[in-house]
Amino acid sequence: MHTSAERRAWFDHYHSTGCNIAATCRFFRITRATFYKWYRRYDPKKPQRPLRSQSRRPRHHRKASWTQKDLVAVSDVLVQHPTWGRRRLHALLRSPDREFPLSERTLGRMLQRIKQRCPKCKKPHGQHEWWHHPAVPAEFQDRARPSPQPSSQAPGEMQAVIVQGLDLLIRAWATASPEARRIFDQQRATAAAPAPSGGSSKFTGEIAALFPRAEDNGDSGPLPPTR
Repeated sequence: MHTSAERRAWFDHYHSTGCNIAATCRFFRITRATFYKWYRRYDPKKPQRPLRSQSRRPRHHRKASWTQKDLVAVSDVLVQHPTWGRRRLHALLRSPDREFPLSERTLGRMLQRIKQRCPKCKKPHGQHEWWHHPAVPAEFQDRARPSPQPSSQAPGEMQAVIVQGLDLLIRAWATASPEARRIFDQQRATAAAPAPSGGSSKFTGEIAALFPRAEDNGDSGPLPPTR
């Protein structure tokens, strides 16, 4: 990669050697194609003008051939099938019970736009809030409901912390695998089960020895307070 000063030096050497292109290319070890490319941009009347590479970014951008309604419809389908590519999604949208006149390449450009920012829930980088998409299966809607917003009149910051914690739990549950949910349900059922009636009979004698009753000491009054 050559700098603007190096390119200007080519043409200074070119004019000082009697406009010898071959000698200039050998001296600077450049090709004739490179010399001619930058010589067309060189202005002898303005020798100090910088010779920089022009931007290759396209000047004219293709206008979107879809509507905002089409973008929202594709976003709803993408939420149901987050691992599908443009080919499978296009085959689904071109099914007999649907009408989708856009091509597969156009659908691919729409997916890129949705990954940048969802047109419905306004989440960037391919993230979605499930409760904003009514086309999501009921199992996701039940497990990913939004938590209530904190009241502006509630004193302190504890309410905001609780709401943030609920949001994290809701998102974790919505993205958890079926096996993780099954293990969580088993642990919750085990913790909620009542303890067996005879489970503490083994240590009943030891506990009674640590806390003797007043009748055993011949005193029917209350025990003296401990310090």
